[in-house]
Amino acid sequence: RYRNLSISALARTAKLAKSYISMMEAGKRFPGYKSARRLVAALGIPGSEIMLFMSYAHMARETAAAPS
Repeated sequence: RYRNLSISALARTAKLAKSYISMMEAGKRFPGYKSARRLVAALGIPGSEIMLFMSYAHMARETAAAPS
């Protein structure tokens, strides 16, 4: 939970599938720009912080792709 939103509520507010949000939370999917914008808006994060949000998503993607 973030900002007291369940995955269902976040999915509904961001207009994204619950399964997509669950996979992002598990590190199995990473948001593209449009999805990130929807998530940032749904979470009430200022739009100016979208690049920070995207950089975290990019770092997580690179970490997940790195060989163990």
